[in-house]
Amino acid sequence: MWKNRGIAFKLILAICVSGGLIFIFIFGFNYRFSRRMIEKNVEGNARNLALSKVNRIESVLLSVQKVPENVASFLETRPCNREELLHLLRSVVESNPEIYGAAIAFEPVQVGGKSTPFAPYFCKSNGKIEFTDLAKASYQYVSWDWYQIPKELRQPCWSEPYYDEGGGNILMATYSAPFYEKTGGKKQFKGIVTADVSLGGLQEVVSSIKVLQIGYGFLISKNGTIVTHPLKELVMHETLFGVAQAREDPHLREIGRKMIRGETGFVSFKSIVTEKECWRDCRKSPQADS
Repeated sequence: MWKNRGIAFKLILAICVSGGLIFIFIFGFNYRFSRRMIEKNVEGNARNLALSKVNRIESVLLSVQKVPENVASFLETRPCNREELLHLLRSVVESNPEIYGAAIAFEPVQVGGKSTPFAPYFCKSNGKIEFTDLAKASYQYVSWDWYQIPKELRQPCWSEPYYDEGGGNILMATYSAPFYEKTGGKKQFKGIVTADVSLGGLQEVVSSIKVLQIGYGFLISKNGTIVTHPLKELVMHETLFGVAQAREDPHLREIGRKMIRGETGFVSFKSIVTEKECWRDCRKSPQADS
């Protein structure tokens, strides 16, 4: 039957087939090129958005860090009586909106065979500044990480996020700075100055990250604990590594390792929320390991 067709028909058919192949090639090339351009634009927008939020969080953390460090330096050069300490501490909380609460926790001293702990603490609650002494028996401040770790390290540091039951009574992270007394050329540990940051404020910053229709942001601690996330049941109850293990997802575990090492990048992974393939832009504030 093909042999009975004329040259014109065969020529038209050849042109149509060739044109169709060229069209398919051009369409496929344009599709791949357009998709890559869209992905690059989305990636760029996600990077810029994540970086802006990281910078915002970092600026808050930096300003918080300076407060206990300055107070610790002040206490090393000028001893204060109880009234002066309380006034100083209250003014710190009142004049720094990013600080939820602050304490000056003294190393207990032995007097007459008895320990005399003292740890005044002011925090914001219902629009007011409230006071409590963390030296109460039910709290035992000397055993908390925010006291023990900077004491042992002999340098300021951030705590892991925690619920401060009996103190601020909220989810928070604490920056602690040790202070000393110089005696005979030696530095003797005297106590810890703290500043607390409410995780609620950080949650507001991170939850404001919106990429297209379903993109979202979440925050993990330096040990992988999920601090903010659209799935509220994960917050402070799971680590990124625990989620990876439960879902048998070694790729997510490796992403978690890279994040806590401070690496950045734009990588594909399976969403924790939708379990669909998506992209993740990993960012980390340098202050997280301070």
